[in-house]
Amino acid sequence: MKKTGRQMINKPCIGRMLLIVCVLLTGCVTKEKVTYMQGVDAIYSEAKTIPREYEIKIQPDDQLAISVSSQEKELLEPFANKVVIGATSSNSSGAGGSNGKAGIYFTVDKSGVIEFPVFGLIKVEGYTRYELARLLEQRLKSGGYVSDPVVTVEIMSFKVSVMGEVGSPGIVSTTGERLSIYEAIAQAGDIKPTGLRKNVLVFREQNGKYQSFRIDLSRAENTFKSPVYYLKQNDVIYVEPNGAARVDGSPVYKYLSAFGAIMGLISTITAIVLLGK
Repeated sequence: MKKTGRQMINKPCIGRMLLIVCVLLTGCVTKEKVTYMQGVDAIYSEAKTIPREYEIKIQPDDQLAISVSSQEKELLEPFANKVVIGATSSNSSGAGGSNGKAGIYFTVDKSGVIEFPVFGLIKVEGYTRYELARLLEQRLKSGGYVSDPVVTVEIMSFKVSVMGEVGSPGIVSTTGERLSIYEAIAQAGDIKPTGLRKNVLVFREQNGKYQSFRIDLSRAENTFKSPVYYLKQNDVIYVEPNGAARVDGSPVYKYLSAFGAIMGLISTITAIVLLGK
């Protein structure tokens, strides 16, 4: 009997083709879902200027570490006063120290004000730490208190919350000048494969109002231009679960997982047999 075209199809060949197609499709989908900054080579092959919006502004409830240094240690005595409302002395406080440095921790009140020794109430909200340091140096000089002051200001309370589908949800803090969303997520253990990278939620409080932002971490052109690429104090990052995570919570997931493992083993054995023919 003459075989038809359909009967003459090589079955091992069909098996090989299906196996290759499945592997390729699975690989493409997985890579696209978990890769960050896609397209970065084409967009940022040449250096581009970084915007200055990342500079951290002082706001209410911030903890500030302010220290004043001078060669004339005795002149620092008024600024080493430990009895200050809303402040606690640091380990370096005391004009009598060998390093000639007086330092105090301050809490910015709800009005954006701190009470500084000698000067009294000072509005600090909205300043960067460098701007506040220069302001205090100017007042120390112009008031005749210290002729060669060096003031340093550190924001000790910069922290953000990272929640959802990340390795280690929790509080991320830094004493640096800036913190990007990539850095915060990296410190939180990175986004899990079950996390949605394309639609990350950032919740921010500004001027007593709350605002939400969405950012696509998988695309470079969207990420670096986002107003939440550089984070601000008390930002909340939430990584939503993708479809795989939602299936994970279903009652039949464990049965599907077992079935998938068995099918994977069968596919592997079948592939070995077919490729050996």
